[in-house]
Amino acid sequence: MSISTLKSEQCCGCSACEQICPQRCIEMRPDRRGFLHPHVDAKLCTECGACERICPFLHPADLKQPVQRCYAAWAKDPHTHLTSASGGAATVLARSVINDGGVVYGASFIEVKSQKSKVKSDDANIQQVAPDLALRHIRVDNLDDLPRLQGSKYVQSSTQGVFAQVRADLRQGCRVMFVGTPCQTAALKSYLRKPHDRLLLIDLVCHGIPSPKMLASHIRHLTSHLRPSTPITSIRFRSQDQQILALDAPQGPVYESKSWEDSYSSAFLSGWSFRQSCHHCPFCAEQRVGDITLGDFWGLDHSTIPDCPQQGVSLILTNNAKGQSALKDISTHITLHERPYSEALAGNPQLRFPVAASRLSSLFEHLFPTFSFDHTVFLVRATRRLVNLIKR
Repeated sequence: MSISTLKSEQCCGCSACEQICPQRCIEMRPDRRGFLHPHVDAKLCTECGACERICPFLHPADLKQPVQRCYAAWAKDPHTHLTSASGGAATVLARSVINDGGVVYGASFIEVKSQKSKVKSDDANIQQVAPDLALRHIRVDNLDDLPRLQGSKYVQSSTQGVFAQVRADLRQGCRVMFVGTPCQTAALKSYLRKPHDRLLLIDLVCHGIPSPKMLASHIRHLTSHLRPSTPITSIRFRSQDQQILALDAPQGPVYESKSWEDSYSSAFLSGWSFRQSCHHCPFCAEQRVGDITLGDFWGLDHSTIPDCPQQGVSLILTNNAKGQSALKDISTHITLHERPYSEALAGNPQLRFPVAASRLSSLFEHLFPTFSFDHTVFLVRATRRLVNLIKR
């Protein structure tokens, strides 16, 4: 058996199957909407079943565990707190691991050479979100590079080749921290096949993910007034608790908009632009795949916590003894307040169930990429307005 027969809603694009295949007969390729799916070379496949055994969507129950404790938290260092997407908990944990001689894996925007470039690059086939810019998981082993992992990224990150790199680090006795969406974290957990004492898995509370192709289409629309050779050097999706989309070029900012004013952000918040598996995700559940789960503590009753900041509070869930121990290691660098898990569940629906597919998300799926991303959002919004008028 192989994963070649999986339906679209059963594949999260994690690439674990590609990396585990002993025959190297699986290749991750983008579909028409830009989401990666495995393609199996039937001539090379021996039907060994390795890909099927480690697919996280086929065996989700084996990878999850109940939450043990729940906390509201924020970094004591003001700079870390202000420059982080929420309360800075991920940064403080990452510093602890690196200071202990370990490494951290997380999503980062990287410069890549175009496929048309004469200069060969290992990242040349990664889907770009802007000219010569892509999002992938990288390995960080020093504090100077740690800011590259900070900030939310509302687009799917490539993990191709990363799981084998993590395994190599663990075999060398290195301490490793991996931060990813629940499906990415579950994929690594399954790929490694057995627990590792020196591996700290961090899964994020995930709303869903659009594809790099969608973001690239939107950025082309936003930067159509610029010279074709103008590079985008950074993309930001958050400013503390505020969701934004901001683009920077060498000469300075070229675009910034609040979420409700930007078509990419509004499609994300509406759940229109997600891959099909996001609407069927078995990891949007009360039981978690990581040793620690991190997110924004939406729904927190700030009035019950002395000196609680109104913005930038992390949700931390410790899901086993290893997660609790890691949190203890950073207790002098972070403010912690234990809270009932029910409070986190009330404010974070994706801790209970995935975003449901809708008629509008189905319409979006059929229209893109026949139409550009922004044109697709316009048509879906127009359809919604028309339906609402008819209902009146």
